[in-house]
Amino acid sequence: MVDTILLNKEFFKFKAENLPCLIHYPEKMGGSHLSIVLIADLFAQGYKIIFLCGFVMAQEEFMKQVDGDYSHIKFVANAEDFAGAGEYQMIILGPGNESLLHDASTTVLDFSERIIFVKNIELFSEALFDLVLPRDNIILSGNTDECIAKWKITQKHWSSIIAFNQPQIIIPKLEVPTLDPWTAYYKGPTESGTISVQK
Repeated sequence: MVDTILLNKEFFKFKAENLPCLIHYPEKMGGSHLSIVLIADLFAQGYKIIFLCGFVMAQEEFMKQVDGDYSHIKFVANAEDFAGAGEYQMIILGPGNESLLHDASTTVLDFSERIIFVKNIELFSEALFDLVLPRDNIILSGNTDECIAKWKITQKHWSSIIAFNQPQIIIPKLEVPTLDPWTAYYKGPTESGTISVQK
């Protein structure tokens, strides 16, 4: 791990008990980097994960956070690549290819046990959210206000929400205070406060 997450300026270890988690951020506020650091930390803790993002840069940043160790990671560019993928701790799907997540749901035997991480939620179709929103072991990351499924997102009970600003759409019981740059508000099952990344 290169970077660490701080909650109220103290070291913070995100766990599966904090799921489902919604990370809301407009561009250039630090939400993208925090999302990658968080998922890299869960990977370092040994959790099995399926990773879908909109752009290859997020995959590249993830590989930096895990020091380029590919031994437990399977990259899936097409349906044929799922052969043997279940043996890997992390399955990284081709950027922007949401059909691969639908394929994973039927071909990866332990799909239901894995954390599903979807970054750049504003880029994906409603069908993707119909697949993932019923699950509790999910992390959705991106601009909620620009997501096609924003109304469905507000109806879900989130154990944890990380917000870099107050979303325009109303998320129940979420009131984001004034924040310093590159800092977000965290509302979790037992803790809340400011959350940030320490490089």
